[in-house]
Amino acid sequence: MEMTKCPICGTDKLIWMSDENAAAVFGIYDEDDDAICHYYHCANCGTDVTVVEPPREEKANEYKDYWQK
Repeated sequence: MEMTKCPICGTDKLIWMSDENAAAVFGIYDEDDDAICHYYHCANCGTDVTVVEPPREEKANEYKDYWQK
């Protein structure tokens, strides 16, 4: 997953920092080994941004059109 703009200042200077399995961070992902947390840092304003993929069930239902592209 790729972030293109900082949600705070709008610059495209986001730096990828790391990824982590979402199950290690959030309890709702216990059975979902595929979901990932992506961590970014904005070089312009210093904001740390965390992007979390939706759980497998949400991907299959609510976000189905997006994830099937």
